[in-house]
Amino acid sequence: GKYFTYTTGGQTGVWGVDTFHYSPKYVFLCEGIFDACQLHNFDLPAIAVLGNNPLHIVPWLKALGRRVIAIPDDDDAGRNLGKLAHETLSVAPFLNGVHKGGRDLGRLKPEQVEQLLAPYL
Repeated sequence: GKYFTYTTGGQTGVWGVDTFHYSPKYVFLCEGIFDACQLHNFDLPAIAVLGNNPLHIVPWLKALGRRVIAIPDDDDAGRNLGKLAHETLSVAPFLNGVHKGGRDLGRLKPEQVEQLLAPYL
């Protein structure tokens, strides 16, 4: 429960807004907190939407005035998140040997994350 933020009306909010000062140009969009933490470790702004279909935050994302870069989980549900962003980065090339239940950014090794994010570092 401590990782969830509730907005009025009971809708789930986002986690990681405190990292926005890392860059005024873009923000990374992830499904889970541990995915966003991987990016925070590289001083990159990232929010976790706490799910894969956060339609209720679309107006807010548009109002940010930043390029939104999604890094969704490598599954059908995760690909929906990419539709909300200007750009999508795929973790799929780094997932050899990762079991089906953990096909996300949070499962990658730091050197793999660094390789994925090289254009932003």
